[in-house]
Amino acid sequence: MTDVIGVGRGRRLILPGRSVLELASGSEGGYACTVRRVTIPPETAAPQRGPHRHAGHEEVMTILSGVGELRAGDEVWAVAPGDVIVVSAGVLHRTRNTGSVDLVMLCVLPVADVGAITEELAEDPEDWS
Repeated sequence: MTDVIGVGRGRRLILPGRSVLELASGSEGGYACTVRRVTIPPETAAPQRGPHRHAGHEEVMTILSGVGELRAGDEVWAVAPGDVIVVSAGVLHRTRNTGSVDLVMLCVLPVADVGAITEELAEDPEDWS
């Protein structure tokens, strides 16, 4: 199936510290992949999401606007518009907004239901491996 997902389409999700528009997924269009537009406000605006991992699947993120920090495993990178991030399957990671305006990114996973493969942690573990 081929589709163009225009402005105004998608399902709004509530996740800690961010707003999410799910553009494509198993439940949003019957796709075998998931595409989400994620907006993370500046840290002072909302509590941040804790670290999480995706079992068995990589996640690809493209930074569209704003600046932030990605922590994956025991490494930390500054991220900015145009950066493409590939997080390996099972790697604990978290993206934070370090700027004064929203950090907006497009997240893609090759699975129809991201929730079924995601493990959320409430706090930072001592060992991020």
